[in-house]
Amino acid sequence: MTIEGPDGAQTYQDMKLVQISKVGKSYWFILAEKTAEEKQKELVAAALATNVNSITDLQLALAEVYEMIIAGGI
Repeated sequence: MTIEGPDGAQTYQDMKLVQISKVGKSYWFILAEKTAEEKQKELVAAALATNVNSITDLQLALAEVYEMIIAGGI
């Protein structure tokens, strides 16, 4: 993200929304750069979400095989 102001333009990476407020008919917002800890937590959460989906897929596949065995399909 590039923010332009009276002092020039500055480019930032990995920003987060801290606050948004309505003042009259305008909206003001505050952004901050994510800390290294926040970035690490996001990576861990994404990895856990991927693993949860993989486990769910495996459970579904096993349930389908089990149903086939019970129905005499195997």
